Amino acid sequence: MGDMGGRRPGAKQAIAVEVWRMMAEFSMDSFQRSLHVAILKELGLTPGHMKVLSVLEPDDARPMGVIAEACHCDPSMATWLVDRLEERGLVRRGSLARGR
Repeated sequence: MGDMGGRRPGAKQAIAVEVWRMMAEFSMDSFQRSLHVAILKELGLTPGHMKVLSVLEPDDARPMGVIAEACHCDPSMATWLVDRLEERGLVRRGSLARGR
């Protein structure tokens, strides 16, 4: 390894971890102050609901497992999110046509 300015390898990793933590905190703070979050709160929705809506297409039915995978959550969470969206009339749940 090259010269690390007198720092131990662990110190460099600790700095990287702290920088990533600060970036994540900044991103979350910015998101929390955004217009999107204000609109979600006004509608009684969460960022999870926004994610589900972003993976859906009109007239393109998707299985719950596909929605869960696209949203990086388990199927029970996807079901809960879709249930809340359906209660608000934002999505319509139906049966998927089965292959012949």
